[in-house]
Amino acid sequence: MTKNIFIVIPAETPDGPIKGAFALANGLSEFSKVTIVSTKKGVGANSFLVDTVDKICLSDHSSSFLQKVRTYKDILSETAKCSSVVSISMCFSADMLNMLSNVHGVINCSSVRGNLIENYRMEYGLKGVILGSFHLFCLRFFKRVIAMTKAMADQIQVYSGIKPIIIGNFIQESEIDFFRTPPSTESVRRLVFVGSLTKRKNVALLISSVDILISKGLNIKLDIIGSGPEENTLRQLIEKYQLCNEITLLGFKEKPMEVVSGADLFVLPSYSEGISRAAMEALYLGVPCILRESDGNAELIRDGENGALFSTDDELPEKISSFINLRRLRGDSSSMLPEMFRQSNAIKAYLNLLVL
Repeated sequence: MTKNIFIVIPAETPDGPIKGAFALANGLSEFSKVTIVSTKKGVGANSFLVDTVDKICLSDHSSSFLQKVRTYKDILSETAKCSSVVSISMCFSADMLNMLSNVHGVINCSSVRGNLIENYRMEYGLKGVILGSFHLFCLRFFKRVIAMTKAMADQIQVYSGIKPIIIGNFIQESEIDFFRTPPSTESVRRLVFVGSLTKRKNVALLISSVDILISKGLNIKLDIIGSGPEENTLRQLIEKYQLCNEITLLGFKEKPMEVVSGADLFVLPSYSEGISRAAMEALYLGVPCILRESDGNAELIRDGENGALFSTDDELPEKISSFINLRRLRGDSSSMLPEMFRQSNAIKAYLNLLVL
């Protein structure tokens, strides 16, 4: 019997977890029929998805959330008449849609992408803690739950009472191989950050760390790639430290690897992170990473081999200084991404889970 896989996302806009959904869709499409189902319209999906992946936007057929549930339920019911069906969702609204749309014979599966309680708390405050707890509780109504790290799996088990399957996050490796470049030989050392400019990402700490390192005589420059509500605050901080020549706000870039591939270090000081796709892309391109010791970062970073972890804010300047030459000492740009997070291994794990 043919296997149909539906991957449910909030919108087609390719950011964070959505790029993960696209990478999964592309990988699974080699073995089965795959359809991306979005609850809202978005832009940019076509440049990330292969031609064999179909797309459905529920807002084209329904306006309210309950109408979208009914529409998706009808799609699943009709498909299940002639094939085996799996429905995988990512993010809160997609998980709720998937949970409420479940029909007999369909394997509904949630793929959890981060520390839900901490992420929602940083976004919404106290009510975010309640929302994150509710989201975790709802996972008990799925037939399969996937976590990207052991840390995520432990949190899910505490709140939902179920034991998830761990499958590492992964990137579309073939898309970024083209950007691989040898280590720089110029005298300046280059740092790069990629991500949304929010309080959770804590980019202000990185800017203040650069100020400290420059005051100690280090010749470094920082490129900040991304956009978000903290952009003006960060711009003012750069001006305050008089670092306009050393730090550049590049805004959102669809393909940040052009900049990342030339960096000496990728630095991500987020308070909470799932498994950063930007960090994984950097490691795959041979760029070491400095990440906060939180969530599953210890499963991605092998201290001293492909970067380092820091625990407290005041440790960050010293970690940057200690590992700024790691890439140049390695002398090449071969992948530093651990095997657990390689694309082929992750796709194989998904295939085993879904029994294709």
